[in-house]
Amino acid sequence: MGFEEKLHYFRPFSKFVCIKFVIFFSFWQFCFLILLTKFDVFSHQTASFIQDMLICLEMVVAAIAHSFAFSYKDFVDYSKAQNPIRNLGKVLIC
Repeated sequence: MGFEEKLHYFRPFSKFVCIKFVIFFSFWQFCFLILLTKFDVFSHQTASFIQDMLICLEMVVAAIAHSFAFSYKDFVDYSKAQNPIRNLGKVLIC
């Protein structure tokens, strides 16, 4: 709550959700496939193949989501001349 005003411009919630989506969804997907392997629904090789294919498809969606959440536009100051040092200072000082 203390940094809400300062972090408001960087949209931390969308960044948090993108990262958590990749980590937790991949983890629970892996657990579910292992569970199906234990119940002999799939062989280990088939479950591994399914996991790999799903990760590839999910990463396309995650890449698109990350391009919006981690946009360069958060760091561009359109009101002034483009100065990368000033923008870097904004990030480091907050």
